This record gives sequence, C-alpha cells and structure tokens, in this order.
Amino acid sequence: MPLSTFTKERLTEHILGQAAWDRGNYPVNTYFSLHTDDPLGTGTDEANYSGYTRVLANWNNATTAGATNSGIHNFPVVNTTVTVTNIGIWTALSGGDFLFSIPVGSTQFLAGAAPKILDQGVTITPGPAYH
Repeated sequence: MPLSTFTKERLTEHILGQAAWDRGNYPVNTYFSLHTDDPLGTGTDEANYSGYTRVLANWNNATTAGATNSGIHNFPVVNTTVTVTNIGIWTALSGGDFLFSIPVGSTQFLAGAAPKILDQGVTITPGPAYH
C-alpha cells in the first residue's frame, strides 16, 4: 500500500515533532477513487468517464493488523471501456488530499458495468513491526 506524498510528509512532520497531526487535522470522511494507471504519490490518472465520482469509504474498526472497508462500495456505471489498475483513498469527494493507493492488477470494465469494491476488499495495513 504505497503512501502518498501528502501522507509521507504529514507522518514525517508528526514523528519529528515539527507539526502535530492531531484529531482535528484528520479527515472526517475518506473516499475511494479508481485509477487507470499508477497514481504515484499525487493521485494522478484518476478515472474520468462520464458520471464518474469518488465514493464514500466506510471502514471496520482498525486493529493492530490494519483496517478493512465495511460493506460493498459501488461506483457509477461506466459508459465506455475502462481499465482500473489502482484504488485511491482521498480526504474529499473532489479535490482534497490523496492519502494512499492500492494496486489491483489490471481490471477491465466494459460499458454498462458498475465497478465495485467488495466488503473487506481493501485492507490498510501498518508497516512491519520492529522487535
């Protein structure tokens, strides 16, 4: 699960005591996006088919093993063939800050198909523990 440039910078600032990342700075909601190529650290290559929009992400409670999405998340029906390679996580329905990307291989959706993320289909995991 690659971290975005924004997330890396905020975590580094927080760990080094340069800036607090307190609860007031966390997003109230997060949103899933579809990407047609690696979004790198900035959220590039977000899908843009007619009617496309990000969808509100619902999460199960986090544990030390990470967190998974809760429920099925449906995207608008595609009107042309779209190949999705990554799912992104953002702080806003449009604009906002790009937080993470999750590679999903290369999945093609034909016109009339509705892309979706299955229940517990996305897992956000912490990095490895050090002993």
